Amino acid sequence: MGRNVLHTRQSSAESFGYGIGARLFRVSTFQFQIRRKAYEDANGSSSCFVPDFGCGHTRSAATTPGNDISARVFNSTDVTVPQLKPGEWTSLSFDSERWDTANLHETATNSGRLKAPVPGKYYIFANITWETPIGSGLWGLRLQLNGKTVIAEETLPNTAAPFRVSMSVGTRYALAAGDYVEVQVFQNSGSLLLIRHISATSPEFGMAKLP
Repeated sequence: MGRNVLHTRQSSAESFGYGIGARLFRVSTFQFQIRRKAYEDANGSSSCFVPDFGCGHTRSAATTPGNDISARVFNSTDVTVPQLKPGEWTSLSFDSERWDTANLHETATNSGRLKAPVPGKYYIFANITWETPIGSGLWGLRLQLNGKTVIAEETLPNTAAPFRVSMSVGTRYALAAGDYVEVQVFQNSGSLLLIRHISATSPEFGMAKLP
């Protein structure tokens, strides 16, 4: 008799425990569905929804693969750069895009600019190749922010060597939404110089938001 009573009490306790567990599971599932629906309403899809059960929040949208903010652009022809005076720089334009994930670039207007759609830290770079130099003087390549602030620059002496010369600049920089960056060049060799169009190499310009 005593053993039967003990067994009955244990069974009741186990049933009670299972009942609580089932209710907690249902509540947890309901909360998951609510958070999933909120994510879908905010992002248009729930395919990237991954709950963080440790803190009860979804992962930041900035960490999901679908939030790549970057562009890489180029010019499809050679670029003629005139003889410039010291302190003068000319901006390059870029008529083609390798990719543009978030409307950083426009080919119709202001095609020399890459614009930050959201605030954050960005990696920005440019690469050019000068045709065989003539005479003497200097070449220059730089990145300019909002038409006034130089954020990266390289200058080389023109040695009149019988081969092409490549230049690259790159930097990390914090941008506000709407800030734009341009590529500028300089040369005072004594005559016109060409920046050669070389597939995937010159002239190339890119920007990517860092995580």
